Amino acid sequence: MLPPGLGTARSLQAITRRTFPSSRTIQPRYFPRTLSTSNHLRDATPPPINPGKSVEPVPVIVKVKRVGKWRTFLQILGRVTLVTILTTGGLIYYMAWKDRHPGDQIPHDPSKKTIVVLGSGWAAISMLKSLDTQEYNVIVISPRNYFLFTPLLPSVPVGTVDPRSIIQPIRYITRHKARRVLVYEGEALAVDVSAVFAAGPHE
Repeated sequence: MLPPGLGTARSLQAITRRTFPSSRTIQPRYFPRTLSTSNHLRDATPPPINPGKSVEPVPVIVKVKRVGKWRTFLQILGRVTLVTILTTGGLIYYMAWKDRHPGDQIPHDPSKKTIVVLGSGWAAISMLKSLDTQEYNVIVISPRNYFLFTPLLPSVPVGTVDPRSIIQPIRYITRHKARRVLVYEGEALAVDVSAVFAAGPHE
């Protein structure tokens, strides 16, 4: 015979199982990752997945637009123009910097021959520009320390040309020589060929 109250306890356990099923039989609901908080999206079930069937990727067709010949020509022309402008600007800057900074000059060498240039006219300046100062010591004696471009002299009074445009200092020419050139502002009064020297009032 069963103890008192045992049948009642089993009956309550059976009723409890029918009313409240075990946690193992509860199926979790699927909550998709979405910004929407609607009830029909929150309570949606996941789509069925067939593990035996492989999903093939869908091919993506990309259409490449062909560039026209005229556009290609303009692109190449623009690049060539940009490179030319940059190269020309760099070359002009280098030439201007080199013109202002010619570098150090070689001092006078007593073992070299000495050439004396009288005046600062056309002949003297042409000779001074073409003279190699590495082979000779050069001395310039002139009453003026500049070179005057006389063909444009009539244009100065009428205001067509600025006076500074037709004058070039001798020091600019001598500064760009390899060896130092001595310049004396004076006039040569006589030349003694036997002694081979030039005499002036400032010597």
